[in-house]
Amino acid sequence: MTILVDIQFVFINLFLLIVWFNTDAFIEYLKYIPYFKKYLKIDEYFKFRLCQDLSYPNFLVIKYNNFFTKLISCPKCLNFWLCLIFLCLYSMKVNLFFVYFTSILLYNIYSKTEKYE
Repeated sequence: MTILVDIQFVFINLFLLIVWFNTDAFIEYLKYIPYFKKYLKIDEYFKFRLCQDLSYPNFLVIKYNNFFTKLISCPKCLNFWLCLIFLCLYSMKVNLFFVYFTSILLYNIYSKTEKYE
């Protein structure tokens, strides 16, 4: 039973990493909520993107270089913290190492295959 839970978390992590790093879906949906639009600097991101073609995580590192933005702009770091969150939320019933390594491996495979399309 626990391996099925771990596999679910692998694919949840994989989905979140792909949406965050490989698409603009996160920003596209949040730009319609005024609170997020203001505090996540979404307008500033779209203006900056006119000059340079950057993803939102890279924009955050360039414009607001601090520990938190570095943390969410690194796939391995973000994956680790997502795994820790799942571990805490589900009261230690998640195999941290399996979920972390499998999801980052699948994300890297996805990223490599996306480059060659």
